[in-house]
Amino acid sequence: MTLTNSGEQELDQVAIQLHGDFSAVNRCGTSLAGHSTCAIVVSFVPTQVGAESGTLTVSDILRSQTVTLAGTGLPPPRLSPAPVSVDFGTYTVGQTSTAQTVILTNSGGVPLSNVATNMSGDFAIAPGLNNCPPTLAVGAQCQIGMVFSPTDAGARSGSLTVTATELSKPLLVPLTGSAVPASGVSATPASIDFGSYALGQTSSVQR
Repeated sequence: MTLTNSGEQELDQVAIQLHGDFSAVNRCGTSLAGHSTCAIVVSFVPTQVGAESGTLTVSDILRSQTVTLAGTGLPPPRLSPAPVSVDFGTYTVGQTSTAQTVILTNSGGVPLSNVATNMSGDFAIAPGLNNCPPTLAVGAQCQIGMVFSPTDAGARSGSLTVTATELSKPLLVPLTGSAVPASGVSATPASIDFGSYALGQTSSVQR
């Protein structure tokens, strides 16, 4: 807001008073020279969701003037996953699981920009199964399909990490699975030659 002194004399005892979820910086000081202007910078700092109103009162030695203020508080940025964690079950080492899907919803009050994903552990995004756009509108959803490819036996864990410019911290979706060793039978040596024996004779044991 601009305060203007259109008179000849200096305007003294300049002061401001606020009501509502607003803050202000008085750059006018306590006096304003004749035929000059100054600025009062007002900010909206909502503490609740919905429409809000307030007032800014500027007073000086001669009068008081009131400016009506209004703004709307929006829900903070938020990204919600469904499900909140994924267990892929048990697979053989080296085997790739069927894809499991996580649905991401922008449940906050502002669009999310620069949406990016990262995987850790023995987990990966399945080819062609990530339709999350760089910007996710309010209320919009996207899906990420993931697979589990264990590299070692035992319990395995990792995470899906999603970041966006507006989020104060990354979203983490825990991922778990387990693996068993690949089964197989091998023989050494691969073949045995027992040599020559007479009919009815039993050979020596070969291993």
